[in-house]
Amino acid sequence: MGEAYEYKANKFLSHPGYYIDYFEMRIKQFNILHNLHHEMKKLREIPKQAAIVAEYVEYLADFIVERNSPQEQILRLEELFEAMRREPMPVTGEEFENRAILYHILMDLEDFLLIKRRFVDSLDPRQMKIYWEAGEEGGQKAEKQ
Repeated sequence: MGEAYEYKANKFLSHPGYYIDYFEMRIKQFNILHNLHHEMKKLREIPKQAAIVAEYVEYLADFIVERNSPQEQILRLEELFEAMRREPMPVTGEEFENRAILYHILMDLEDFLLIKRRFVDSLDPRQMKIYWEAGEEGGQKAEKQ
């Protein structure tokens, strides 16, 4: 009942700072996703490496929840960057352009995750206790997978 009162009229009476920071973080992430959409539309031909990027995005989707620290997702993305570096160099100019776009998409995904990590790192112990430990069921879905 207390939460219903706090959310009444779209106000967060007792702790507006957390929600303001959280929504600002999500707005930054939304802008990155919006830009990603435009980057993907620039691909003239889908390079074979796009499959592993698509798999990563599908994996990442399960972790876009409020109570998730993205450290594991960042590590997995670093492994993906390393795998891309080991790929043979592009042969044609078009292949080079498409791979460059794909690499840029990965860099945007990294920014997406770093924004969340900075948000999580900025939480003080009180906020962690109130918002992340009190409602574990919401964040545990992603962490258990």
